[in-house]
Amino acid sequence: MQVKKKDIYLLMILAGILIALGVYQFVYIKYQEKCDALEAENDSLQNTVTELELLEARRQEFEDDTQSMQAECDRIIRLFNADTMMEDEIMYTYNMEQVVANDIAVPSVTLAGTVELPYSGSLSVGEYQLTDEGIRMFDSSVNLGFTTSYDGLKHIIEYLYDMPGRKALSTVSVALSGDGYLSCSAVVDFYHLTGTEMPYEQSDIPTVILGTDNIFGVLETAPPAENAGESEAGEAE
Repeated sequence: MQVKKKDIYLLMILAGILIALGVYQFVYIKYQEKCDALEAENDSLQNTVTELELLEARRQEFEDDTQSMQAECDRIIRLFNADTMMEDEIMYTYNMEQVVANDIAVPSVTLAGTVELPYSGSLSVGEYQLTDEGIRMFDSSVNLGFTTSYDGLKHIIEYLYDMPGRKALSTVSVALSGDGYLSCSAVVDFYHLTGTEMPYEQSDIPTVILGTDNIFGVLETAPPAENAGESEAGEAE
């Protein structure tokens, strides 16, 4: 079968069209898709670069704000004691009596114990997110019942807020007694933080008489040997 020259040209044209379609479909389109993906990635990276450039321009501001916030956090932490022991609460009441002198009588002191104040949620200041870094707050309550004068009550409140450490007079009730004094009951909260680098400072406790160190009267010298008398007798002979 003889193929005409015209048919050969048509076949060549058809083959060329098919090749062009294949190149367009499997080469050009794939290449265009990759170009579009690279262009989108470049746009995203350009946005990131722009954000980083803006942050770099504000770096000194961030560093200054960080130092300022750290200084403020340290200042707040120093307002709290590192711990609250039973002797701290007792000495607080004792010192309060000394401050008010003869103008107060505290017949009732109850140590209510220590509880942790839970923290939930997130804390943010402006555009900054804060974390607790393991710091926990505790509340130790003391229930006081006392009798004092009006001036004595004012001295007690002044003493409460002048003492170092974070404290709060959470509740107080006052009634006029028959002898002209004020019969008062109050709950004092002592707050302290754990997880900080602040050391615990023990309360100054005055000298307390502890009694004798030898309550059973045990002799402190060694007992004589059983054969000491026999040895001495033998030497005499």
